[in-house]
Amino acid sequence: MVFIRLAAEQDKTNLENFLCENNGEKFRPLSKQYINACFSNDFRRPVFAVAIDENIIIGAIAFSEELFTTSTWGLSWVSVHKDFRNQGIGTKLIEYCLDSIKKQTRDNATIILATYPNQTKLYERLGFVISGKDHEDGSFMIKILNQ
Repeated sequence: MVFIRLAAEQDKTNLENFLCENNGEKFRPLSKQYINACFSNDFRRPVFAVAIDENIIIGAIAFSEELFTTSTWGLSWVSVHKDFRNQGIGTKLIEYCLDSIKKQTRDNATIILATYPNQTKLYERLGFVISGKDHEDGSFMIKILNQ
């Protein structure tokens, strides 16, 4: 049975390995830095949520309030293990983040993310809209989260 929870400090190594397995080894330095920030005292640090199946991380997502404004949040590192895709886990991870953000904000919030080229369908199903192209031919997407 798959369940979603916030990542704990003891998940750091497994989370890093999962992200690198899913996104490529070239992302190890960035994932390590991002995960370390998650468990730091940094202002507006990211938070990871993980999908767990039989004590193994099979999905992950990070969310954080963005520094340039209040009530604007970013989603990143959306990853589901290839053996568990198309089972609704990505949807559950995103919904978990949206619920967590909603609990932390008093007003409406803007949620932003960047996608890989032609990888927008999941986000569109969850109410995100394309707001423009990024420098790698992916898309920036936004969703207004109403209280």
